[in-house]
Amino acid sequence: MPAAAFQGEGFLKLPSGRIEFSISFNTDGSGAINNFVTRIPGYEALELGPNDIGVLFIKNQSTGQRFDCRFHNSAVSGDLSLAKAALNDGANINLRIKQNATALHWAAARGNTAVARWLVEHGADPDPVDDLGWTPLFLAADEGNGGLVNFLKAKGARTTGVVNGRQISLDPQTTVWKKAVLLRELMKRVTEGKIISATKEEHFQNIVQEMNLVGAARRSSTSEQFSGKLHIFDIYDMPDGTTILAGYPR
Repeated sequence: MPAAAFQGEGFLKLPSGRIEFSISFNTDGSGAINNFVTRIPGYEALELGPNDIGVLFIKNQSTGQRFDCRFHNSAVSGDLSLAKAALNDGANINLRIKQNATALHWAAARGNTAVARWLVEHGADPDPVDDLGWTPLFLAADEGNGGLVNFLKAKGARTTGVVNGRQISLDPQTTVWKKAVLLRELMKRVTEGKIISATKEEHFQNIVQEMNLVGAARRSSTSEQFSGKLHIFDIYDMPDGTTILAGYPR
């Protein structure tokens, strides 16, 4: 069904109190909401970041339909009291908003595992697919959140699919999953484009092996003064196209 455009109204609860505003948004037959535009200068279009305190309600002026986005806000902020209040009020725990994403999508993307588990345990679909093909399990895997991946898998979530037109497999038992987690941990060690091992032995026993496992390509070696010492660096082209120098003091 083609999306139908409506004018809406609502309020956003901020630290300074209640602010009234008008918005325009699109809804489709499934109740998905997209393309928010606020009418208050200086405010983002309902992008609820981790530091926002938004308890957001939207009312469709044409139909009178009310949308309660407190589950999404809990997913972002980690504040379960909002989700519990929404559940008590009978709100739709599977409401889809921007990019056809549910609150569970947002909780998985933000790494708010407690909220994600609570949502599923209180009726959220554990395996919704958004407009790009992302599921909460895929997002949890992308964050390296193996605990949430295993929880969602146990609830029946798929472990293979198509995201942005690319076939992927994120089963925790597969090499693809292990590579994703290892790459994320490896990248945490990067400072100013370099990974510095304390010794030559550590470099070859750990970093070189991990680079091979994640599919990084060693281009060449070089030497460089770093922190007052001469270091030997291997130059690696990473799977995401970036270049990293991995080395040790000579």
